[in-house]
Order: sequence, then C-alpha cells, then structure tokens
Amino acid sequence: MIRKFGRLVPLIIVLIVSLIGFGILYVSNDGFDTAALQNMAALLVLILASYSLILFASFGDEYLFLIVSMIFAIGIISLLRLDETAAHNQVMFFYVGMVGFFVVYTVYRRLSIWNDPRIVRIYIALSVFLFVVTKAFGSEVYGAKNWIDLGPITIQPSEIIKILFILALSGLYTNYDIKTTKKARRRDAISQKRQLVIMCVAYLYIGFLLLQKEWGSALLYFLIYFTLQYVLGKGFKFLAINAVLAAGGAYVGMMKVSHIQERIAIWRDPFGYFDPDKSRQIVQTLYAMASGGITGTGLTLGSPRYIPLVKNDFIFAAICEEFGMVGGVAVIMLFMLFVYRGIRISLRATRPFNKAVSLGISAMFCYQTFIIIGGVIKFIPMTGITLPFISAGGSSLASCFVSLAILQAISSKEGELSDVI
Repeated sequence: MIRKFGRLVPLIIVLIVSLIGFGILYVSNDGFDTAALQNMAALLVLILASYSLILFASFGDEYLFLIVSMIFAIGIISLLRLDETAAHNQVMFFYVGMVGFFVVYTVYRRLSIWNDPRIVRIYIALSVFLFVVTKAFGSEVYGAKNWIDLGPITIQPSEIIKILFILALSGLYTNYDIKTTKKARRRDAISQKRQLVIMCVAYLYIGFLLLQKEWGSALLYFLIYFTLQYVLGKGFKFLAINAVLAAGGAYVGMMKVSHIQERIAIWRDPFGYFDPDKSRQIVQTLYAMASGGITGTGLTLGSPRYIPLVKNDFIFAAICEEFGMVGGVAVIMLFMLFVYRGIRISLRATRPFNKAVSLGISAMFCYQTFIIIGGVIKFIPMTGITLPFISAGGSSLASCFVSLAILQAISSKEGELSDVI
C-alpha cells in the first residue's frame, strides 16, 4: 500500500505545483482570468489521463512522463503570464504532442526495423531532402534560414532532422555485415573505415546546418556525435581528429564569420557593446535574473516582458526573475533527472541500437539544455536554440515528444525501470 502511494507522490507534486501556479494567475489580474482556468483544466486532464495509461498499462519508465509534465507545467505557467495566446497554443501543441507520443511509442515498440541498413539510408536521404528543401524554400528568421511556411503553419525541419540524425548514427554504429561471422561483425562495427564513414555522415549534417547559419544546432549535432563516438567508437584517434576539427572550425568562425564575432563580443561585454539594440537581450536578461535574487519577485510581480524574445530563447530568464535562483536550479535539476533516466535506460538496454538511440537522445536533451541555459546566464555566447518542453513553439515540442516516446518505448522493451528514481 505504501509503495503504491509512493508511486503517486511525484504526480501529486506536479498537480500541486500546477494548481498553485494557475491559481495565482487566475486571481492576479483586476478580474478573474478564466484563460488560466481553461489552460489548467486542459493540461491537468491530459496529464492525469496520460499518466494513468502509462502507469497501469505498463508503458515502461513511469517517471519520464512525470518529469516532463513538471517541466512543461512550469513552462506553461511562465508562458501564460507572458502571452495568453502563445500559452493556449502551447497547450494545444501539448495535446498534439501527446497523440504523437502514443503513436510513435506504439509503432517503435512493435517494429524492429529501425536499424535495418536500408532504413538507415532512408534516415540520411530524408534528412538531406529536408535540408535542401529548407535551403531552397525556407524563410530566414534572426539570421538563420531554418523555417518553412506551409500556409498558416510554420515548421522547423531541423527539429525533425535532429531525431533522424540520432537514428542514423545509432544505426551506423551498431549495424553489422550479416554475411560475416559474429567475431568479424564485431570488428567491422568499430573499424576505422566504419568510423570514418560515420564521421563523414555527421559532418554532412553539420555542414548543412552551417550553410543555414544554424550555429547553435551545428554545435548541438557535433556534441551528440562526439558523445556517441566516445562511447561507441574504438580508441581515441577519431576523438582527437574531431577535437582538432572542432577547434579549427571554432577559430575560423571567430575570425571570419561576422555573426559569430558579434555574439562573442556581446558575450564578453554586453553593457559596453557599441550597438545596444543587439545586446539588449542579454542585458535585460541579466537585470531580470539579478532582480529575482534567490527566491524571485513572485509570479506576475516581475517585469520579464522587457526581455526580447522572452517566450522563446530567454524564457529561462523569466523563470529566474519570478521564481528566483531556486526556481532556476529546480528546472535544471529536473532536466538532469530526465537525462539520468535516459542514460539509465541506455545502460539497461540489451540491443546495441536501443542503447545508442537512448544515449543519443539523452545527450541531445543534456547539451541542448546546457547550450540555451548557458547562453542565458552568460556562461557561453548565446546561440538561439530552444529550451526543451518550455520554449514556445510547436516544432520543438513535437520533436521533444517524439524523442520522449522513443525513450519510453525502449524502456518498455527492456523491462520496467520504475523501481528506483
């Protein structure tokens, strides 16, 4: 009985945080804010229904979804305080994302074709196709050509390609030549020739991203590849080669690319930068976090609207201003817990492909969170990628839920992982 109740404690915490946050928003304005109640009801109904299904239908790791629910609840409360329309859209995207979650979970769990060499080639071909379409027909936003307009809908193909990238590399690292013996297959899987092919494929993706001026995404893809190479590759030769290439690329970027030079100059001295319009984001962010202090100004009592792009790239600053350093650290800890669960799934997986995929997805969330939060707090130059499950945007949220579904399916295939957090 105690164990069963203990399994519900994380859910109860998610519900309490959501009720308090939405309750404050409901009574914060001059009149009662019915939009807060509507969004709260829509969100909590979906969380309860989805978690019940995951828990009682044995969908694998039950804590992954609860961690994501808490992260999303914090994000949607902050977003609703900033932009009611964007928050409503985000809740609708959450519904769509959950439908996609269950579809992807079911399909991935029931099929075993994902590392077939022909399917791996499809991952790469589809990625190249999406890159070419984006380059040819995409629209440029804030210097990066990474959006495609489909009538009333705007999508970001790089969010889809990110998952294909992980699947493709995982397949290349774990596929063996079926015509050879088991011993030979093991040697072939980690041969220098194979690792060279994998490196070329990884840099093909990175090259397309650089052509589209998606510097942050290029860094993210490189870190994912480097992690997989470190864990799944053989020896340190290719790690050293990639480290040298990365250092050389960073140096060339700092010396030759004006956009990167500008970002670095703003990072080094945002208050003294000669163009205040371009450094205003980070300056307002630093002021906001400083005013929040340890415990924050309180929900609705801060001024995060002064921060440009606060709904997207800088929503973590809004969280830190109104929830304080405590709230910011809590968000980081939730992401760390999510990555820990993902790595745990990878360690327990028995199929090499599932090990690689779950490791790649965990690395993706880890590095993406580090890159965006590191940029917001001025630890590294700002790159402009989204904070998973929090930043406003349908493409990012859909990509996150597809990744979550794959992790959930792998945990279900490999047995229950809900015994200990």
